[in-house]
Amino acid sequence: MKSKKLVNPLICIDKVCTDLYNTFVKYKQSLRSNDLKQSLRSNDLKQSLRSNDLKQSLKPFQGYKGYRIEFSEEKNLLLQETRRLCFEDVLEAIEEKKILDDLRHSGQKYPHQRILVIEREKYVYAVPYVLDPKKKTVFLKTVYPSRVLTEKYMKGGMKK
Repeated sequence: MKSKKLVNPLICIDKVCTDLYNTFVKYKQSLRSNDLKQSLRSNDLKQSLRSNDLKQSLKPFQGYKGYRIEFSEEKNLLLQETRRLCFEDVLEAIEEKKILDDLRHSGQKYPHQRILVIEREKYVYAVPYVLDPKKKTVFLKTVYPSRVLTEKYMKGGMKK
């Protein structure tokens, strides 16, 4: 009778993390070396992006206070791989009017930033951004889920 070989779960997690990191590095290198359109035609990136996301990200979006919304495509790929949420989801939330609030950044380190509070799939996400009135653009920095903001806005917490 053969004995079954036990697999250490930490080794499996380490392998998944390593594969994810290697995938990100490969995407980052391909984005730097090629034009954005050419790199998005590659099979690896097509599989990781939904087909309509490419169309949305290449079009300028005039949806928030008349400002054009911009973001880093590299950061977008990283967010999609790590958090299963990307800037296109933020654009959809803005179009669907699921903006809960627009706050000043509370940190002293980021006085030039504001935070857009959006609802997505019954959870609240914070989207730090920088507003450039001269260029009429909003640059999205990142997207992260916020437990504190979810309790405040979704579970009947106190609003300011």
